[in-house]
Amino acid sequence: MKRLEQEYKWQVPSKAFFKVFRKAFSYETDISNIVRYSITDRYFDNKALTLSRAQSALRLRKSNKQYELTLKTKGKSKAGLASRSELTLYIQAKTAQSALKEFKTLAFKNIKGIKDLHPLFTIKNKRQAFDIKTKTFSAQAVFDDCNVCTPKKTIKLYEIELEFAKGTFADFKKFCKQVSTETKIEPCGISKVATAVANL
Repeated sequence: MKRLEQEYKWQVPSKAFFKVFRKAFSYETDISNIVRYSITDRYFDNKALTLSRAQSALRLRKSNKQYELTLKTKGKSKAGLASRSELTLYIQAKTAQSALKEFKTLAFKNIKGIKDLHPLFTIKNKRQAFDIKTKTFSAQAVFDDCNVCTPKKTIKLYEIELEFAKGTFADFKKFCKQVSTETKIEPCGISKVATAVANL
């Protein structure tokens, strides 16, 4: 499944800010129940770092008991809004070893120029997510409490995302700017993945 991902991201200094953002997101919106996930993302590249040099990222995700492959291509970022295409393929295997084998098979089949893969870093994440619905647009709010684990160090990050789903995009952007004003935190310019790559 290929789609265009459009989202705002905020990095905050502590988990206490999750409450601040939940309040900001709930203004004039209908918020559904919070869903919690335990996520492990393992990122891969070849020895030549072909994907990283192209500002792309390939991950094997385990979310609760489901595995999936996601390829994120080079995106654009302007005034806090990040946009990029991503391809997600679901993996049928249920064990770690079988999932990794299926992941590599799918990667070699679907990504040009990739013949070998090795792990780069891992992101372990405790995620909370809920849907936001207004009169003119819908989106998903995501709160990530994560450890970015590279061979050199482990970095603690708290990140909040608001991803556009459907509706009037201009109203979505206006809403995100209002959130930044209310919380007094500007959208961040570097993602979890970019943070990891910078610390390899």
